Amino acid sequence: MGGEIAAEKCGKGGEAIDWGTKGPGGQGKILGHTGGKVMPFVVNAWEQEAVYMLHADYAVIYVGVASGTKLGLRLRGHRDDHLAGRWDQFSWYGALPFNTPAKPIPQYRTPHPLAP
Repeated sequence: MGGEIAAEKCGKGGEAIDWGTKGPGGQGKILGHTGGKVMPFVVNAWEQEAVYMLHADYAVIYVGVASGTKLGLRLRGHRDDHLAGRWDQFSWYGALPFNTPAKPIPQYRTPHPLAP
């Protein structure tokens, strides 16, 4: 559920985000963690429905809604549209609960900006 994933601003060097490819079978991943510092689990937020913001140097430049579509598809689309090259981070608030977490992670990792 929204607010429970610590990947609101994430991805540097590709370890947290895989944009996938366009077309069938090209789904990407937006990996983050939930469960707190005691027992964090990796989750994939690609299919979330969410309110999201695009940032440039921490300033909000765009607010959007992924409703009836996947958060990952909306974000990937902004890499090729009129906002391409203008943002370097994103934040979001998801509306859907996550399925059972996939795998535990050993330590809490602080999210960081996207690489250009």
